[in-house]
Amino acid sequence: MALYFREMTGVDPITVDQTRLSERSEPGYEHPVYRACAEASLLDAGPVILLDAAGTPWSPVDFAVDLQVLTPRTTYRHERPEWMDLGGRRQAVPVQVPEAQERWCLVEARAAEEPAGAVALDRCEIEGSRRAWLYLPPEGAVDLEVFAADGTLLRTISPR
Repeated sequence: MALYFREMTGVDPITVDQTRLSERSEPGYEHPVYRACAEASLLDAGPVILLDAAGTPWSPVDFAVDLQVLTPRTTYRHERPEWMDLGGRRQAVPVQVPEAQERWCLVEARAAEEPAGAVALDRCEIEGSRRAWLYLPPEGAVDLEVFAADGTLLRTISPR
């Protein structure tokens, strides 16, 4: 995409890759440099860009980007990725979804002032439990919708 942007505008953008050197389903599938950085606790404080001795961004993979960003391994709370708190800008909120006790459901949260087709603030699949956890902003009205597997709207709820 950056190539097309450069061709269309003449602007050479800074390109960033956050996928090649990232966590995988198991450490054995991760790039050795990522594993070494994680094991050395280099990722404990947050995302990292590797630099060579001269301070120039360095990458162990042959991939035409300016920066390779390594991010910490995902940790979970309430079976949801903790990074979804967006540095404290969102809070984990329990939502009662009794419909999910017996079936698969999708719960979506949108800012109340947004139209129905707007991008969800959060969405969560749930099955076999009566409670879902959504990461929501601490302020502002939020509309929640519970959907069945076939897309049928089961109900609209408000957690606050």
